[in-house]
Amino acid sequence: MMGGNRLEKAFVIGDIHGMYDDLMMMLTHWNPTSELLIMVGDYIDRGPASDQVLYWVKEMTEKYPEQFIPLRGNHEKMLMDFLHNPLEKRKLYERNGGNYTLSQLLKVPMESVIEMDAIELSERVKEEFSWLLPLLESTRFYYRFGDHLIVHAGVDLEQEDWRQTALDEFVWIREPFHQGKNHTGLNIIFGHTPIHYLHDKDEPWVEDHKWGIDGGRVYGGPLFGIRINSQEVEEVFSEKSDLPSYDEANDQ
Repeated sequence: MMGGNRLEKAFVIGDIHGMYDDLMMMLTHWNPTSELLIMVGDYIDRGPASDQVLYWVKEMTEKYPEQFIPLRGNHEKMLMDFLHNPLEKRKLYERNGGNYTLSQLLKVPMESVIEMDAIELSERVKEEFSWLLPLLESTRFYYRFGDHLIVHAGVDLEQEDWRQTALDEFVWIREPFHQGKNHTGLNIIFGHTPIHYLHDKDEPWVEDHKWGIDGGRVYGGPLFGIRINSQEVEEVFSEKSDLPSYDEANDQ
C-alpha cells in the first residue's frame, strides 16, 4: 500500500474515539493544499460524538479521495464484526464502548440500545446507514509514506518482512511490537495504546524509530497530530478541548 500521492508532506492524527471537537481543533494545523491527511484509526466508541466523526470520515473520503487516508483501528474492526455477526460479536463490542456509538448514531438512549435484540440492532444500523459498512471496509490496514509506516496498532516484528503481519495484529498488537526490535528500516507511527501505558510524559512515545501518538484523549489526555516529510517528523501538535473525558473504569 505505497502512497501514490506526490505531496511531499503528510499530517497524521492519533486516535479520536468520538472526540469531534478536538479533531476539529487539530485540523486547523493541517494544510490541505500541500499535505496528505492520514488517520491512524479508532474514530469511534466511548467519546461523545462518534456519529459526527463517522459523518466527517465519510465527507472527507468523498471530498479528498486521493489525499485523505483513513486507516482501520480495532474499534472499526469490532463494529464491522458486530454488524456482520451480531450474536457472536455484540458482547466484545459492548465491553469496548460500542453502545455509545450505536446510541449516538440511532439517536436513542443508551438503555434502548442495551435492551435491543442484537440482530435487530445490527439490521437497523445497516438499514439506516447503508454507507457505513462500505466506508469501514474501505479503510486501510497501513500506509507507507517515504521512510514512514503508519499503522493503527503496530506490526509483527518477529516476521522477517513486516508485511507478513496477520491482519488482526495490524489493529490489535501491543507489547510484542512495543518491546520488539524495529528492524524494518522504517519510522513506524502508530496509535491504539494510550501513551500513559508506555511512559509518564504528556507527549508522543518515541523509541527505536517507533512513534506512539495515541494521547488517550478520550481518557483526558491530549490529541496528537504530527507533520512529517518523507524522511522525518517535523512538528508535533497537541490539542485538548474542555469536553469531559470517558471514565477508564468503565472499560471491562
